[in-house]
Amino acid sequence: MDEQPARVVWARGAVATDRCPVSEVSAESIALIQEFQAWKLFGSVDVFALPARTVEAFFILENELRAEMKSEHQ
Repeated sequence: MDEQPARVVWARGAVATDRCPVSEVSAESIALIQEFQAWKLFGSVDVFALPARTVEAFFILENELRAEMKSEHQ
């Protein structure tokens, strides 16, 4: 049986996938994104009081947000 090459179903910038990205997002990831959004809106959270995993997620999300904003202005 000849297999067809995988087709891109979602792409953004330099990122692409052949699977639905929604099915790859875990409940924990959604919770971290929501916590990040609250942190951005209300601020004043002591990052030293947060779990390292949360701080790392915030760092990644902030870098991605800045890259997205930068690409919009170019």
